Amino acid sequence: MERTRRAILGTLGTSVLGALGGCSLRERFGDPQTVTIEVGGDFDAERTIELEVLPAAVESGLSENVVFQQTITVGPSGPEEALSVIEDAFESARALIRVHVLGLGLIGEYTFVPDCPPGATYGEVLYVTLQSVFDVTFRQNRCQ
Repeated sequence: MERTRRAILGTLGTSVLGALGGCSLRERFGDPQTVTIEVGGDFDAERTIELEVLPAAVESGLSENVVFQQTITVGPSGPEEALSVIEDAFESARALIRVHVLGLGLIGEYTFVPDCPPGATYGEVLYVTLQSVFDVTFRQNRCQ
């Protein structure tokens, strides 16, 4: 009987120490950092685009490879209407960003490369700006 009780207490103690160790690692490294995407445009008419995020090593257009996908109406120019903010769009990792204008097809691609270190006080932001119905520019914040 004594042996069983010691074995149970030993197992319980090991489990508690393991759990505490896991908590301290989470506090040290935090949750995975995510990327916020800001989409905007500077033109008079509304445009509907599809924003797609794929793993950087994607080899095909299969839907199971899509990390994030959303259809967004961009414009018209103006302080509030011209910007769509998508918080926590995808986990911060190297990714291929594609922008399609509905009815016209792919108009731009960008390879996102994470720049912020783990635990940074500010997160990754990707800025997607439609210059025209055929042109899109990409920019991301830089962490120091």
